[in-house]
Amino acid sequence: MNKEKYKRIIKESFWDYNFSVNELISICEGNDYNNKKFIFNKILKNSTDVLNDLTVFSDSDKIKLLKDFSPSKFNYDFINRRFKILKRLILKEEVDIWELSWTK
Repeated sequence: MNKEKYKRIIKESFWDYNFSVNELISICEGNDYNNKKFIFNKILKNSTDVLNDLTVFSDSDKIKLLKDFSPSKFNYDFINRRFKILKRLILKEEVDIWELSWTK
């Protein structure tokens, strides 16, 4: 994996934690689903390149994490829009994103 990508993920999404690149890689490739869920949530909420950054997970993990995600009330509009876009791009689900529709 590209260690520079992990460094950027840590800088953008984990600025308030003390993760090393190896720790992040270990979590993303490991078997602890709760830790993966934590990483996924932080990336979804903070990353400037969410789709690319989520490639740190396997396709099956990414799909499961996305299906299990529920936007929190904090910053709901922003997070929910990101969530819907990811559902469209990763899960190929039809979603209604008012801001991105052709007709309003």
